[in-house]
Amino acid sequence: MLWMLRGLFYLIWAAGAMAGTFAFENRKAAVPTLERAGMVYFQLDPVLQTLNLLREPYRAGKGFQVVHQDRLLVLGEDSPFVILDGEIQQMEAPPVVEGGQLFMPAGFFTGPLARLVDGQIRLTGTTLALTDLKLAEPPTLSAVEVHYLGGFTKAVLVFKQDVAFTVKEGSRQVLIQFPKPVRYAGRPLQFDDPLVESCLVKDKQVLLTLKQENTSLSTYSLSNPFRIVLDIARGRTRSSRGAESAPPSRFLVILDPGHGGEDLGAKGRTGALEKEITLAIALRMAPLLAKSGVEALLTRTADTAVGLDERAGFANNRKGNLFLSLHLNAHKLNHARGSETFFMSLDAGTETAPAEEGQLLTGNSPLEFILWDLAQTEYLKDSARFAERVQEEMDRLYGMEKRGVKQAPFKVLAGVTMPAALVEIGFLTNPEEEKRLVGEVFQEQVAQALVRAVLRFKEEIGERWRTAAH
Repeated sequence: MLWMLRGLFYLIWAAGAMAGTFAFENRKAAVPTLERAGMVYFQLDPVLQTLNLLREPYRAGKGFQVVHQDRLLVLGEDSPFVILDGEIQQMEAPPVVEGGQLFMPAGFFTGPLARLVDGQIRLTGTTLALTDLKLAEPPTLSAVEVHYLGGFTKAVLVFKQDVAFTVKEGSRQVLIQFPKPVRYAGRPLQFDDPLVESCLVKDKQVLLTLKQENTSLSTYSLSNPFRIVLDIARGRTRSSRGAESAPPSRFLVILDPGHGGEDLGAKGRTGALEKEITLAIALRMAPLLAKSGVEALLTRTADTAVGLDERAGFANNRKGNLFLSLHLNAHKLNHARGSETFFMSLDAGTETAPAEEGQLLTGNSPLEFILWDLAQTEYLKDSARFAERVQEEMDRLYGMEKRGVKQAPFKVLAGVTMPAALVEIGFLTNPEEEKRLVGEVFQEQVAQALVRAVLRFKEEIGERWRTAAH
């Protein structure tokens, strides 16, 4: 009897809610509305259906997505934030779920949804009207850059807007395909490069022709401006389809020496630089790991600038099993000492995190639930476990009691899709620690301690790493 009363209540509510309208061209669709705290909410799906759009589960994590041409809008059931083409936008209130249906505040329609379809949606009472619909601008390729970096070539396609793309490999060709024709004013390009011969842009394709067959390829994208980056290396055979599906034979650790190039990082009183010490320790770790049967790759092997997105892209495209970012700490009090280890969390406060320029995600934690849940939630427990092992080894090295592992929204950790931690090896602002950190003996001891942490983690997770998805 109770369920019948509930059903009757819902029917009465639904009948009274059919008061809204969505007008588009010569069409008008009835849209259920409801009011909460003086604000009007419109049911989302009828509006999307009128626009021939579909709300579906977000393919990379929690929430929902709405795709229009090559643009992507991501939203959740209980967050006032949405992501449109990678940009976070805030609504006046979170959505409301009523009777199993999703209702969005009016500002969602006049704001993010209008921008998704390149139009203008006006609100009058309980009527939404879409006008000034613009034709989407075709993707524009503004430049093609090819740089040989000693051992591999980095090819960069620079676009004026974000575009969807797929990549197919042939024996001596790389084909990049787009959902619509690409606009490019330049001519076919020839390159004086050891690996890349030419680039041809035609219709919905960009074709790179290589100079040899024995190469390997990693592809990722960067934002602001949107770039498709292809790392092409020589001397490695391409894996067959069967080999790609086989479990990996080696455990791969990505070592990320912090800073580099013009980004000096922390600086000691005698002039010691964070960027130099982190690289020196990472270079010591790699052969130690190799002796233990663990492969290691570095995000940089010289004093070069590498962006945070590029570091994460490097790790993801090489399908690492573990990511460790190396840093040195600084504090206004020169007696601060010891090591700190962090793993990623958007729920934790950042008051204990080192305030390194450009290193921390900013903003309110609710808005980034999408960004975080989509990328690394499944690795969170292993990240915490690995951070614990790193901190235990570092505390042992310093002869200190366990200081505890911390959490902070570091950008470089947010982007990687594998267990990840960031270690602040010591304080360069402490004169005693600075003296130890520049010494080769202590750097070797740090490298050995971090390698022990990696090996302990690998042993504890057993064979799970062989089947981990990337």
